Amino acid sequence: MTIHEDARPERGAREEAMPSGQGPSQRQLLFEPNISINGLINEGTVPFFLGRLQDVRDSGQDMLMELNTNGGDADAARRIAHEIRLFRRHSGRNAYCVGKTNVYSAGVTVFAAFPKPCRFLTEDAVLLVHERRMETNITLNGPMKSCI
Repeated sequence: MTIHEDARPERGAREEAMPSGQGPSQRQLLFEPNISINGLINEGTVPFFLGRLQDVRDSGQDMLMELNTNGGDADAARRIAHEIRLFRRHSGRNAYCVGKTNVYSAGVTVFAAFPKPCRFLTEDAVLLVHERRMETNITLNGPMKSCI
């Protein structure tokens, strides 16, 4: 898992520093994650993630996350991503993520919380990015000119 020359940021792009010290081995990244999200991201994923994150904090280890998801709740993903950024900022430890097979939709939000040098994809991984979709009803009441 090396950073190829063509994967470096373009000139003028904001570069994120590589974590200090030696990072985890390929074996650790692929086979020994201390947090795994496998399946849809929903409201239940947030407390599950927070419990695993507390275990990582208590252990004093770097975060090694495995991510394989078909997506899910965008707001739950945003909360998980925020907690990852807080961990990185305040724990003094590094956080790494390996996307395996599917990193769709809300999973991309979580994946993006890790700096570029700390996120990896397996060779079969597929990313899916799309616009956020919302469905709602709007009621217009009164003369049309006043509602526009």
